[in-house]
Formats: sequence, C-alpha cells, structure tokens
Amino acid sequence: MEGVHVSDADFNRVQYQLLRAVEQFIVRGERYANTKGDLIVSANEEDHRFSNREGEVVALPLGYDGPIAVGDTLLVHHNVFKYYNDMKGRRQSGRSFLKDDLFLVDFDQFYMWRSLTSGWHPHDRYCFVQPVPPEESIIFKPLTEEPLVGIMRFPNDYLLSQGIESGDMVTFKPDSDDVRDSPALDVAVAIYNAGAHVRVHDPKGLPNAERVYPHMDYRSNLDDAATGSDLLILGTEWREYRDLDPASLIDKVRNAVIIDGRNVLDPHLWRSAGWTYRALGRPTA
Repeated sequence: MEGVHVSDADFNRVQYQLLRAVEQFIVRGERYANTKGDLIVSANEEDHRFSNREGEVVALPLGYDGPIAVGDTLLVHHNVFKYYNDMKGRRQSGRSFLKDDLFLVDFDQFYMWRSLTSGWHPHDRYCFVQPVPPEESIIFKPLTEEPLVGIMRFPNDYLLSQGIESGDMVTFKPDSDDVRDSPALDVAVAIYNAGAHVRVHDPKGLPNAERVYPHMDYRSNLDDAATGSDLLILGTEWREYRDLDPASLIDKVRNAVIIDGRNVLDPHLWRSAGWTYRALGRPTA
C-alpha cells in the first residue's frame, strides 16, 4: 500500500472536526442554490443570497433525544455551506465543512427543521412571520410591506403556550425588554471588541443584556452612562430617548457627538443645542 502524506494542519483540522461531530448534526447538502433550470443566476461564491440553506440530516449528535431524525431537513445559516475568500484571496471552506458534501451543524446554526411526515417546525426560540401588504392609509407609504406587522406562520412552543397560533396577525411591540437578536447590543459588543470602553444604558433591557454579555459595562442611570463620553449612539427607540432634551446632556459628555441609529431624533434640535448629529440617510448639516 502506498503511503499517504497528511500535513499536520490537515490532520489537526480533521481531528478537531471529528471531535465536534460528536455534539453536532451531520448534514449533506449542496453548497449553492444559484440556478434556475439550466441558468446560473449568480457565479459569486461569496454572495450569501445564493448559498444553499437546506441540509439533509445523516447523523445525530451523540445522546440526542429530540424530535429531529435522520432523513429530516435543517434550514441552516447561509455560512454553513458557502465558500469564502481569506485575506490573500484564497478560497476556503467555513468551520462547518467536514468532507465532500458533509457539513457539521451546531444547535445555533439552524432555524427550522422539516420532518418527513409532519412538515416544517421552528427550532428553539425562532418563529416565522409572513409579511403583509401595506394597509390603506391617507398617508402615503412608499413600502411594499406593512412595517412591524405580519401573519404568524410557524410559532414556537412558547408562543403556542401563550395562545398564538399559525394564521394569527402579530406585531412587534417597541419598548420591551427582549434583547434576543438585538442589533443595538450587537453594535455595542462590536465596538467593545474593537477596543473601546462602552457603557450600555437601557430603560428595561439591562438584566437580560447582562445575562447574554456579562462582560459589558451596564449603567442603570442615563446621566451616569453619558458622563465623560466621546460619542453617544442611539440604538433603540425608547420614548425616554426620543423625548430627551439635548441640553440636559451636553455638559456631561466630553465630546458632544451623537449617532442616531434609529432616525427618531430631531436633527435641528440637537444641532441647535451644540451637538454634532449624524444619522443614516440624513444630511450632515
């Protein structure tokens, strides 16, 4: 038998992936869903819009006793299958790649699963809402979908326990303490990871946020959070922030600069009070 040379890096990767496979699903799937008939609609391997999202389960995590079975389908994150290019432009597989057309999927990498007998089911905390057309109004709405409103199609177990069923009309409730998938918290963490000292304030969500990211600096008092700061970022639409008097904070900050990440503040009011105001999609002056 001829000898086979395997580099230390390849051996370590395979060994690491095999160890991970004990605790994760193994699925089989194509890397891309970028064709319509015989037509290739995208040749960009880094375009997540055409990454395959469905994988057939071929092996379960060791000791798993949940409802998912071999042969079921997982609806996965777009990074599971797709290639990416490293800093030198070399094509690489992501951390989920195992071998050939087999990939590892962790419990936080899929959103739904489809049973061979009972159809689609939401995974864990996820639920799925179908957008609806904009409601008729005397105010012109340059939208194709009604914001913050939709029809529940796949409620999770918690929502079912609260009486919410498939087909119900649902809406997002602002001013709540739910921080799951919070873009504002993600921004704060990203800035913190870049080396900045970040203080986080929220009227209701601090306890939940602290459970998710306990290393952050949380302040229950807004004045305390703003004191000595070089930049304020508004990431949520709390009425407490929308009604804030800009003059009440300007003597507490080191640099009077604010980024309105929700476009809910009055630019003229803040600039008149001496602030440098910035917001996405709004003029700088």
